Amino acid sequence: MIASWLKDGVMEDLTSKIKAAGINLNQYLPTLVSLHTFNGKLYGLPKDWDTIAYFYNADYFAQHHIKVPTAPLTWNPADGGTWLTFLKELTYDTSGHNALSPSFNPDSVATYATDSPNEMQWGFEPYLAENGVKLIPQPYAKSVSFNTPAGVQAFQFLVNMMYKWHVAPPGSALGTDAAANNNEDQTLFAKGKVAMIENGDWVTAGLQQEVKFKLGVLPAPCGPQGCWTVLNGLIDSINAHSPNQDAAWQIEQWLGSPQSQRIMGSGGYIWPGIPTLDPLFASAWQAHSLNMTPFDTESKWHVVYWPVTPGMNQAQLDIANQLAPAYLSGRNVAQAVAAAANQANSDLASAG
Repeated sequence: MIASWLKDGVMEDLTSKIKAAGINLNQYLPTLVSLHTFNGKLYGLPKDWDTIAYFYNADYFAQHHIKVPTAPLTWNPADGGTWLTFLKELTYDTSGHNALSPSFNPDSVATYATDSPNEMQWGFEPYLAENGVKLIPQPYAKSVSFNTPAGVQAFQFLVNMMYKWHVAPPGSALGTDAAANNNEDQTLFAKGKVAMIENGDWVTAGLQQEVKFKLGVLPAPCGPQGCWTVLNGLIDSINAHSPNQDAAWQIEQWLGSPQSQRIMGSGGYIWPGIPTLDPLFASAWQAHSLNMTPFDTESKWHVVYWPVTPGMNQAQLDIANQLAPAYLSGRNVAQAVAAAANQANSDLASAG
């Protein structure tokens, strides 16, 4: 919503207040400061960040003697790369054959390797970036930029995971638009129907309570254009029309302070926006026998942001709706991508 709030003048420009208070912006993850700076004005102090990785069923890995990769695997749209080989190793049919075996039965899969959700942040945006494609060319763009041959390649790869290689369940398992709007991905994972799911670190606490097995975390694969992740973060902003500006600024300073972020990191609630405090978050989860450092590793990769531009909230819904036929059938991917881009462009144009 930040782009719409900025356009509508709802958020207070805090640049002068931050300077007068002597707050050191260098203490924050630089990408977070950039994410919330527009035309040289900063609208809030960074408080947290997240990236996208894979949660895996460590018990399943042990049962099938799967070695956890020690370095990121790679994918490509031609033959799938080492990532596809790994996904085939993880996928088992009801007769005990994995997808690397010539005896594998794709019509009777017991456990798929992972899911392939029709979702932007923890679905296709990282794969698009790793194939050289961004959803929008720059912040506040009035059109999208994913309807290209490379964009279609990336979507085709994700669809092929379901319908060509059978290492991910069909899109219908993730809801009527294959977008896992009701956490269908987490439910499949908890039931042992998939060995891994792609998601953000914000689901960790709920996921650990939901599953009955030991969790692990793997970094996402790297693609033809290197290692990319979606990096997002939150700020606390001040309502420009609030009559309580001074009180709001006091709260803002506290929430963005090392003291506050130390509490949040130590409790395992967030990766602090101050990176020197990130080990606190990792230690909090290590105490629960979960190594979260792959998320931190990815924060040092190339990063692409959630696409910030007015109208993107509606465009996100419409993109999923237009892509749904391809995700639900495996057919006409290029046609679905073109329809999604056209609808999204209309949404962005009408948002002003």
